[in-house]
Amino acid sequence: MNLVSVLIGAVLGALGTYLLDVRRREEEKKLHWLESAREWSSTGRRKSLQHADLRSRDLRGVDLEGADLSYADLRKADLSSAHLREADMHRADLRKAKLAEATLGGPESVEEAEWMNPTWEPDDEPDPHRLRGANLEGANLGRAGLCGTRLAGTSLRKANLRRANLTDASLDSANLYKADLRRANLTDASLDSANLYEADLRGAALEGAGLCHANLRGAKLMKADLRKARLYAYTGGGMLVKVQPRPIEMADLSDADLSKANLEGADVTPEQLAQAKSLKGAIMPDGTKHD
Repeated sequence: MNLVSVLIGAVLGALGTYLLDVRRREEEKKLHWLESAREWSSTGRRKSLQHADLRSRDLRGVDLEGADLSYADLRKADLSSAHLREADMHRADLRKAKLAEATLGGPESVEEAEWMNPTWEPDDEPDPHRLRGANLEGANLGRAGLCGTRLAGTSLRKANLRRANLTDASLDSANLYKADLRRANLTDASLDSANLYEADLRGAALEGAGLCHANLRGAKLMKADLRKARLYAYTGGGMLVKVQPRPIEMADLSDADLSKANLEGADVTPEQLAQAKSLKGAIMPDGTKHD
């Protein structure tokens, strides 16, 4: 009996030692990733952060311009005011991450593009997959600089995008269910087939935005600027087509609140507007004010 007890004790002791060693190695690996992220810009910007485990880490103001963060785990990480321009975050997990006032867009000028990448050519196209497939569910992106960012197919469910700059951003097929986009700048942004079900777009700038086939059911669009926005596309018409072009891929405005919204010059049909919950005080496509 004593021998059995001794053996059991030895096994449990060995197991405990092994588990502690595993935990220690995991912590060392996490610290390694944290140090690599914090020192990335000062080490020649060469080290890859692909698959990095940066969960719940404090990365406020960190400079990660052009970093490879694809498949990285950034859940609940604090990236407030971080510099993430041209960072590759394809398939990164950013659920509930804090990105308030962070900058994620691409270069804003030819000179800046050449400085960031000496081999850059004027005809080069930006990588359209930078954030494709990234999970930003519940992320805090308030006032974030996302100008020109490619967010097609990205999950932004319940994300905070208040006052974010999304000018010319690609959000095609993005999931923005119940996202907070109050006073966000979405001028010339592409939101074709995006899910904006019950999204809050009060006071948002959507001038020239593409919203073909977007789901805006129950969305709040009070005082939103939708001048010249495209809420439907046309089939082909012209000399060789005898039938009139008809609207297709119409945005769903069922129960959307468009009170005091500016729709002057917007491509939207009367049938679509009839779906809206309210148009009180809205400027209609022809420039008249709705009663």
